Amino acid sequence: MDGSERLRAGIDVGGTFTRGVLLTPGNEVERAVRVATTHRHEFSVAAGVLACLEELLDGVDPQNLLAINHSTTQATNALLEGDLSPVEVHLFHRRGERFMLKRQFGFKHLELSAHSRVPLTVKLHEENGIPPAPSSDTLPRLIAETLVESEGETESEVHRAWAAELEQRSPEAVPLLLKATDISRLLGVKARVKTGALNCAMLPTMLATLEHTRSALKRRGLTQPLMVLKSDGGVLPAGIVFERPLSCMLSGPAAGAAAALHFAGVTLGIFLEVGGTSTDISFIHDGRIRFRPAKVGGHRLQTETLDLRTVALGGGSLLGLTPNGSFAVGPRSAHLAGLGYLSFAPEEHLGSGQLGFHTEERSKARYFTWDAGDIRYGFTLTDLANALGIIPEEDPAYAPLTKLGTAFGEVERAHGMSVDELRELAGRWIERLLKPVLAEYSRSYKVERGLIRLIGGGGGVHSALPFISERLNLPTETVAHYPYISAVGAALAASTVQVSLTSETGGAEDVRKARELAVKDLLRAGVEPAKAHYEYSYDATAGILRLTATARRPYEERAAQLDETSLAERARELTGASTAREIFSSAGFVAFETEKLRRWGRSRKYVVVVDRRGKARLIRANAGWEMVDEAAALLPALATLHRERREFRDAGEVPPQLVVVGATQVHDLSTLPDSDSFAEVLADELGFEGRRLVVVISPAA
Repeated sequence: MDGSERLRAGIDVGGTFTRGVLLTPGNEVERAVRVATTHRHEFSVAAGVLACLEELLDGVDPQNLLAINHSTTQATNALLEGDLSPVEVHLFHRRGERFMLKRQFGFKHLELSAHSRVPLTVKLHEENGIPPAPSSDTLPRLIAETLVESEGETESEVHRAWAAELEQRSPEAVPLLLKATDISRLLGVKARVKTGALNCAMLPTMLATLEHTRSALKRRGLTQPLMVLKSDGGVLPAGIVFERPLSCMLSGPAAGAAAALHFAGVTLGIFLEVGGTSTDISFIHDGRIRFRPAKVGGHRLQTETLDLRTVALGGGSLLGLTPNGSFAVGPRSAHLAGLGYLSFAPEEHLGSGQLGFHTEERSKARYFTWDAGDIRYGFTLTDLANALGIIPEEDPAYAPLTKLGTAFGEVERAHGMSVDELRELAGRWIERLLKPVLAEYSRSYKVERGLIRLIGGGGGVHSALPFISERLNLPTETVAHYPYISAVGAALAASTVQVSLTSETGGAEDVRKARELAVKDLLRAGVEPAKAHYEYSYDATAGILRLTATARRPYEERAAQLDETSLAERARELTGASTAREIFSSAGFVAFETEKLRRWGRSRKYVVVVDRRGKARLIRANAGWEMVDEAAALLPALATLHRERREFRDAGEVPPQLVVVGATQVHDLSTLPDSDSFAEVLADELGFEGRRLVVVISPAA
């Protein structure tokens, strides 16, 4: 039985609940379960993962299970709660650098927050030999060098020598020795050391959790690989990810974003995953989400995460008053304040309680409460949505509006705020939170407002999304299985590796080097390099070449394919156009030129590329295109287009953006500098005959 025929389990470890799903080969949710997250258990969250799996796999043959993918909050919790180990850094430098490095690394702690810091000891060594290994205790140690261009040769030599020496001293102990270049190969010794040190500080906690989880699975008789979701939306074996815990810092939000892309099929829009305390926001364009450098406690790190935004708005956000007496929604949630939800309170408590306040010491905000003896309930956004009759009956958060009339009537009597007035006030508050996010999306991607839509998921989606849609005046839709969307995303995630290199030009030699490193990481993860898709981008301003390699998903081949008529309708729907003319067709993709009528008799044309399942891979307004009939003619055609379609401005030469659509892959060459780098990226593509479509986006588009 191959991988496309078996079930996939997805587990999302959230702050309150651990949710799990079983997906069939056809991407249908066969079973969904929810258990409480076990933060304070002897085995930490691993106990909740096992309890979730026990319920999820009841009656299921373990041999019919392909893999267990799970997202985790463990890395984030370690950072927030200060569950971090002291770190010893051994920094190897060239002659003459010691004085500068002593000034750069004069600090004894990495301050992350008022409650979280990493004790740090930096020891400097001149590169004139390998010093004796440090003591063989369990303290994590980072080996780093100042000259990253050396490919980490010094780091590797020291690591081999010390590992052998420590093993001789204590054969049973496993020393925690990490090399900085295994985590980052970018320039900037201070940022590279901070990134590596923070990674080391999280290691003991993460490795303990990994061991508990593996033991629990072994006791259950499960031998499938345990995969952990990373911050880039992909998965890798837990043993690899937990060596680099920073890579799963935004594991939970990334799972929701992965589900939006691969389950809901979102290709253009803003995805909002609404939880109890916060909402994670993803900008989706051309069926992808951008990356950005991670930042922790003000420290910019040399690792990347999906470009996500988080706002303090959720189904449990409390309603109340700011210190100056104006209305507020959150940021405190009922869960964190130790309050219940009115919607879930027994009828007798609602009939016998009285209005009160919960006051936050730090912010001085006062939140409305309903006090029924020793039990207190908050007035949450979910309760307001129920009082307005917004939440559908099938939603687990639903409560009849008649149930909440007494409590909200007391708010109106005491503060003059009716339910309708609370709706208006809450809407204004939410608009102030989210309007800048919408503006940033429009500015970053140059998307017409008429094409933007909001897609919601998460347990609190019906508590918040109606308010958001109403105030921003945008169409909305809710994904299927929305309470379990992050678990679905975890189950669907494919193996990915990322490589970032410092590069002066982004040329062919650096492209080749990045691919070699990616292939090495793929092989370590058990992925055949030939079965991966490679996406390259070059940031000329920062001088960084990035490569993301993603394993192909065998189950996607089973997904239903649409006919040409349905694909044309999909292209019209995506652009709001009245016509769609097919301009290219291959085994994997169909391209259309659509035309949208505008006011005063004007129109706008788009090039839309969709795959055979109807997922958009490219949408560009006012773009040109060229057809290339033979593989041998592709590189000369690209060189000609790159040369002839460039523009010259005050800031210098601005080349066009080129995208090649082939039989099975779309190659975005828009950030690469020249035809030599094109040839390196398209090496595999050039091995196949057939027509290609080259989409040309002018610099002014």
